[in-house]
Amino acid sequence: MKQVSKRKLALVVLVFVFAGSIWFAYSHPRPVAETSLSQLGLPQTAGIETVTFYPDGQILALSAGDLYGLCAVLLLDVDDLRPIQSIDTCRSDMLHPMRAEQLAISPDGRIMVMASSTDETIVFIDLQDGRMTMTQRIQSIGTDVRSIGWSPMGNIIAIGTEDNHVRLWDVHTENFSHLLMGLGSSLMCMSFSADGQYIMVGDYSGQIVVWDTQSGEQLSKFNGHSDGVTSCDFNPLDPNQALTSSFDHYVRFWNVLDGQMLAERNFGGFVVSASFNFDGRLFQAGTWFKDTVSVQRTSDWHREFEIVHSLPQHGHLNSSFFSPISNLLLSWAGGSIRLWRL
Repeated sequence: MKQVSKRKLALVVLVFVFAGSIWFAYSHPRPVAETSLSQLGLPQTAGIETVTFYPDGQILALSAGDLYGLCAVLLLDVDDLRPIQSIDTCRSDMLHPMRAEQLAISPDGRIMVMASSTDETIVFIDLQDGRMTMTQRIQSIGTDVRSIGWSPMGNIIAIGTEDNHVRLWDVHTENFSHLLMGLGSSLMCMSFSADGQYIMVGDYSGQIVVWDTQSGEQLSKFNGHSDGVTSCDFNPLDPNQALTSSFDHYVRFWNVLDGQMLAERNFGGFVVSASFNFDGRLFQAGTWFKDTVSVQRTSDWHREFEIVHSLPQHGHLNSSFFSPISNLLLSWAGGSIRLWRL
């Protein structure tokens, strides 16, 4: 009997240990890949300007620069974050040498458009050979580029500028099609709907504006937050729904056509980035000071959102966002990036 009891006790202990290890792994996820500028062979003076996924989710484009002439765009393999191509965007044979602070990649992954906050020019680069193929100067005063985005349909490039306007560039005609006005202060974020029909912008005052990309008509304008809007993102399965985040600690969900708030969540710190995953079932929110990224379900607007994961960070968080095709999540803090598979 004593032998049987000992076996039962050992079995119970094993079950608890196994369950505990599963809980620990689930509640303390580890990155599947990580790298830093030093590991990529860049000098200590370098900093990350921006990071973005290719539309197929297989490659990351990372722009880095410093005050001493470094201007590099690195293309990294998503599986191990090793560089597969490096483009010097300041080399002498470039049509318009530039340190890229904003990047956008065409839906077919062939062309990259880049811009700088201290320049009035957008530059197109052929990603097959790293050549600059075309430059476009924005013909106006005080129009340094603050944000840039490529429509999912591939026909429009949106350029948010210092004068609080958004310019839509028609890829086919190579001309500007619309000048979108209505922002009350500096543009902070910009997003296309998955069908390319709408574009949403958030500004420093907390205001959110939505336009029709074909007609240029303003569809809605509302005060979404009490502080600057740090990110905005459409639900990939419903272009009428979107989320926004802000320095006011909130992530809010909206019907974008009438400005009706559907739900909100207070994260107790500056939310520097928030976005949906590829199928709209999850959203992530990255908070500064706490330096964590929370991933939660969006299945029920009327209930408290369930926390699925809280990812420990690796320094002060700059940004976090999902892959366009999977639940792979990127977090960027200082000079390092990490990938997490949920």
